[in-house]
This record gives sequence, C-alpha cells and structure tokens, in this order.
Amino acid sequence: MTNRFLISVAAAALIAGTGFANAQGAGPSREAPSAGSTAQPSAPSSERGGASSGAMKHDSGGAAGMKGAESSEPKGSQSGMKASESEKAQPGTSSKSAQDTKTQGEKSKSMSSENETKGAKDMKAEGRDSKAGGSMNAETKGATDSKSGNMNAQTKSPADTTKSQATDTTGHPGTTYSYSVAAVDGAGNVSARSALLPVKIPDLHPPSGITGLKVLVARKPWGATLTWNAATDDVGVTGYRIYREAALIATVAGRSYTDPHLPHIDMSVYGVAAIDAAGHEGSRSRIAAVPPPDDTVAPTAPRHLKAKALAKRRVKLTWAAASDAFGVVRYQVRAPGKVLGLTGRSTTVTVKGRRGRKVTILVYAFDDAGNRSVAARVRVKLR
Repeated sequence: MTNRFLISVAAAALIAGTGFANAQGAGPSREAPSAGSTAQPSAPSSERGGASSGAMKHDSGGAAGMKGAESSEPKGSQSGMKASESEKAQPGTSSKSAQDTKTQGEKSKSMSSENETKGAKDMKAEGRDSKAGGSMNAETKGATDSKSGNMNAQTKSPADTTKSQATDTTGHPGTTYSYSVAAVDGAGNVSARSALLPVKIPDLHPPSGITGLKVLVARKPWGATLTWNAATDDVGVTGYRIYREAALIATVAGRSYTDPHLPHIDMSVYGVAAIDAAGHEGSRSRIAAVPPPDDTVAPTAPRHLKAKALAKRRVKLTWAAASDAFGVVRYQVRAPGKVLGLTGRSTTVTVKGRRGRKVTILVYAFDDAGNRSVAARVRVKLR
C-alpha cells in the first residue's frame, strides 16, 4: 500500500508539475516524450487549470498536503489506480480523440481556407463590379455632366450673359459711323480698342408734303404744266413722283413738270409727292387740270401788210402780227406762182408776171388748231 501510495503521489505530482509548466508557458509544450513514455494528448483547459491549482497548493501546502494525502490513502490510491488503469485501458480512445481533434482542426483550417478563398473571390468580384460600376457611373456622370455642360453653355445664367451697351443719340439718319470699344479699370487704365464696327443710322422718316402746287394748261405746246414748292426731309429729298389719276407717270428731280399727254376730257387730277434716299414717300398733294376747249376760232388777219417791188419781179413783204386766243403759230404767203410758209413777219418773194403789171399777194395767219385767218391783201407793180 505504501509503495502504491508513493507511486500515486509521484504520478500526481508529475501531472501537477506538467500542468503548472503548461500554465506558465505560452501554450501546450511541444517537447518530445522521454524514452519509455507514451505520448498523451494535451489535457483540456479546465483539467490544466485544476492541475496547476493542485500543484500550487502542493507547493504552498508542503507537509500539510502530504499529511492530507496520507490520511486519504485508501481513496487516493484507489482513485489513482483507477485513473491509471483507465488511461491504460483506453489508450486507443485518447489517440482517437487526438485524431478527431486534429481532423476537426484540419477541417476547420480547410473550411477557413475555403472561406478565405471564397471571400477573396467575392472581394475580387465585388472589386470588378465596383470598378465596372464606377466606370459606368463615371461614363454616365461624364455624359450627364457633358450634357449638362452643353445645356449650361446654351442657357447661361443672366450673370454670365450680361453685356454692356451704349446708345448714341447724336448720329444723323442716313449717315454711316464707325464705332470701337475699350475697357477702363478702376485705376484709369484703358485697354486696346476693339475693331471698328461700321453702323449706318437708319432713315425712318418720310419727307414733308408738297405745298404751293399749281397747274397751267396750254394748247401750244399741248399739255398741263405743274409747279410746286420744295419739300423737306431729315436726310434729304432726292426727287418727286408725279401721278395722274393715281398712276405714276414720271419721277423728276426739279420742281416742275409738263405732261404732254393731257387727256382731252373734262378734267384730270394730278398728284405730286417727295421721296428721299431711303425710298420713303411723303404725302401727296393733288390738283385738278382742265384741258382747253377745242379751238374753232381762227386768228385775226395779219395787220399793216406792205409790199415793195424790187428788180427782176421780186417783192419785199412786211406785216404786223395777227392775234389768237391760243396763239398764232405760223404765216403763209400766196403770190402768183409762189406759196411760202414762215413763222416771221417779213419775207422777199419772186413773182411771175410781166414787168409793169400789178399783182395781188395774200398773207394768212394760222393757230395751233389749224384755223386759218382771213387773208391780208396787197397789190404791187412788178419791175
């Protein structure tokens, strides 16, 4: 019994010492077992803790522990024997547990490796998705930003499109001026001038109306003569338009016009309007023209007709002018063997006949209508 007790105590001390050493180290000892011993799996943490506690108690208790062990000899020896026998009887179980633990560790490591591999793959896939999504988002955002930029460029805010302007009220209409612009800062520095911009001030106003319009109707020359006062314009009058019965018949630069085609009717209405260089037409002034009636009255006979005989049957004639309501236009001389038309009031003609005999010479006056006057007569002796 004593020997068994001592062996049990020694075994317990050895186990306790091993547990204490394990408790003091970084983990289970991986030293090779001594010769003749059997490798045992590491005890659970609770057993190691209990063994360490027992060892510390043994070290601190000293003889009291030994005494307690002696007083409990039967139970301790039996327990130690049972434990030793149990360990010897079940060596395969301990080895199996170690193998199971190792297998579980390998499985756990394998699962951990698979999880890590799967996690890496997931992270890589997420990275590709993130990169693709980022690229798509960047492209989409770029396109959106570009589109937004184009829209912003087309529809700028009022602050971006604000422009300075100036108004020149001193320009004369119809005149072209050249403008340039320079910037000035707060210090009075002046920038270079911009390029010259030619601007023509538009002429927006028509000339004034015509005043003092008059008409004179004549038979010779036939027609109606219009006269008027000058019109005014802010730029300048360039001419006048002449209308007859609302139809444009002429454009003139002066202030008079004669219409040779005055209709032979009771009345014709004429209108005159001024125009400027821009083509604006002023208001029309109108007047009526009444043509003269048909001339059926002949002129009076030439007055004071005289004849003087010259040598070789020549005769010199003179007379005073005839009269007519519309004017005498010509005269006609009739002598033996001679008819002569003229516009003056004297002429020399050669007459047929014997020398020393008297002949009669006639002179007529004509108006524009072709009416002939009564003849003026004179007798002369040929030489």
